[in-house]
Order: sequence, then C-alpha cells, then structure tokens
Amino acid sequence: MFKVTYNDALKLGDILKELRHKKELTFKELEKATGVDSATLSRLEQGTILRINPMILKSLADFYSINLLTLYNLINYITEDDILNYYTTLSTKKELEKEEIEIIPFSKFNSINSTYSKDFLKFPYVSKVCKAVEINKEYVVIFNPEIKILNIKDVGIFKNQDDIFISNYYKKDKTIVLINYFDKKITVFNNLNDVKILGKVVAIINYNL
Repeated sequence: MFKVTYNDALKLGDILKELRHKKELTFKELEKATGVDSATLSRLEQGTILRINPMILKSLADFYSINLLTLYNLINYITEDDILNYYTTLSTKKELEKEEIEIIPFSKFNSINSTYSKDFLKFPYVSKVCKAVEINKEYVVIFNPEIKILNIKDVGIFKNQDDIFISNYYKKDKTIVLINYFDKKITVFNNLNDVKILGKVVAIINYNL
C-alpha cells in the first residue's frame, strides 16, 4: 500500500472512470474481468481511496492495455526520473523476449516489392488488417494500424515527418521518449504533435535470414 494525495486520487479516478465508460462496463463486469471487487473500483473512481495497492493498478492497466508506469507516475508512486532510469536500463537489452516480437526469415514472406506501406494478405502470422513497411532495405516490419495504445513491452511504429521509428515508447504529458528496437538509441520529442503512432508491431522480417 502507498498513500496518495486527495488531488492525485481524483485525477486517477477521472482516468479510470473514462476508461471504464469507453468499454461500457458496469462495476460488476469490471470486477469479473479484473478480480478487483466492485466496491473498491467504485471508490477508486470517486477518488476516496488514499492508500492504494499498486497490484490493483497493475490489474487495471493490464485489462485496459495501458502503460502501468503512466498510472504510477500520475499518483506520484514513481517519479519521471524513475521512469527514464527504467527506460535507460531497458535500452541496454540486446533483444526483446521471443513472445514480444518475432524476426521471421524472409523466405517465409511473399510478394515484397515496394518500399511503401501496403496490405500483405498472404502473410501467415497476421490478419488482413495488418500492414507492412520496408525499413532501410533490410527489414520488413508488420504492424497493426488499429492498435494505437501500447504497453511497455510492446514495440510500435512511429512517424516523425519523413522518419520512421520502430521503438518502445514512454509518454509523459507532452513528452514522448522512443527507444529504437534495433540500436537502442533513445530519442526524445517534447511535443506530442511531432510524433504519430502508426500501430503496434507484430513481426519483423529480416532480408538476410
């Protein structure tokens, strides 16, 4: 348990209420989905719980597919410096876990003939909604443009003017931090409008495999 201020509790409550309303769920339905009892869910949304179990927030973040660190930072359970330190540590990882993203041999992929984004309906691991884009004439990145909310472990595809980034990301207020999937380089944008989220990466194909 950790104690939060009344104002922070209200801010958290507003966000949780908005997320629940978007899914058109009752408290009982949300309780069934998350394992958090409906009375606690109601009090969280009202901002009347000042001692919060962080595992409850984890359950809600997992269910809503949102960045858990964003919730922790919102109520000052962790600071922005804590988050940046976390991402600095994360950026030293040589590769992501296999279940997070898969680099697929080029021989398993069909009909790559353009550097522009297009639908690849024959790709065996993704649905028809997914698109593909060539990166540096070395990789083809498959992404789902319908998924714009990413978790910490997710890899996204982002656009800044003519530049494309394949990265993990962290968003705080108007700042976005991107951690490049390939070289772990960290890029910071101080204006949300500078970066567009194109979708969630589901696979990367290497021409050289």
